Amino acid sequence: ITIPQTLTVKRPFIAGGITVEGKSGGNIAVAAGARIQGTVSWRNNLSEPVSDIEVMLTLAGPALDEDSIQGQGGFFQSSNDSIIWSKDDNSELESVAPGADGTFQFSFLTRAPGDGGVLITNPTIDLNLTVRAVRRAGEPETILSAASSKVTVASALSLSTQVRHFSGPFTNSGPVPPRAESKTTYTVLWTVRNSANAVGNGQVLATLPTYVDFVQTEAGSGITYNKGSRTVTWTLGEVKAGAGYTNTARTGAFQVEILPSESQVGQSPMLTSAPELSGQDRFAGVNLSATGEPATTKLVGDTREDMDVVESK
Repeated sequence: ITIPQTLTVKRPFIAGGITVEGKSGGNIAVAAGARIQGTVSWRNNLSEPVSDIEVMLTLAGPALDEDSIQGQGGFFQSSNDSIIWSKDDNSELESVAPGADGTFQFSFLTRAPGDGGVLITNPTIDLNLTVRAVRRAGEPETILSAASSKVTVASALSLSTQVRHFSGPFTNSGPVPPRAESKTTYTVLWTVRNSANAVGNGQVLATLPTYVDFVQTEAGSGITYNKGSRTVTWTLGEVKAGAGYTNTARTGAFQVEILPSESQVGQSPMLTSAPELSGQDRFAGVNLSATGEPATTKLVGDTREDMDVVESK
């Protein structure tokens, strides 16, 4: 037997909403260590005026920097990390016409990775909004609306580049500083760090200039070279949370050979383009990316740091 049921959906007497970085919903992803901008909204849905509106936003979570909370035109209550907008500071909230609405701005900082010597795994911040008002028709009564959002802090994924000639996993050859029309080999080192959340499908891509050849990489490194597109690909797969913070960073190395031209004399030629790192944050559910510095003939942090500019042959 099928029995139809009719449901009547009514709007609340007074409504409230939260928007973070231009997005609304139950779960919103934001960047780590960044100042986050948000908006709270209210609306009188009654056909009669209401008075004494109070809007209160409470923030909580280990990824929240409590000292950074700001609410434009509101009072910050430090005892419970809340911002209160009321008629005390906003006269328009004393009496509100039917259908009237308004918004207030707020902001806060998410904690940077490793802030205070602690790395928070799967960090979140809870935002809870309460809107109260007094309905004067008939017997005065308090009407209430509530809304909430969970801010998920995305992992901080980073990529750094180093170049070696006198140290590293490969034996290099050729003149340093490089000389026009003479071959010199270098080792390119990539280091990937990942803070709070596990990242899947990690990959680094870079291309080689026409005057640079790919020589070799370490067995099992996940680094491959496509000669047709001149693309170096590092397939990272899963990058664990805390890599480079509480765990060992992911590193990869490969060797290239440069044959400089006379037209590059006095320059520090690029060995690769700026590498691009990408992956998916498993917890926040967002795509992440980072760009590293291009590898050049400049040696920084090597056992010797000779002049890096190309000399004439």
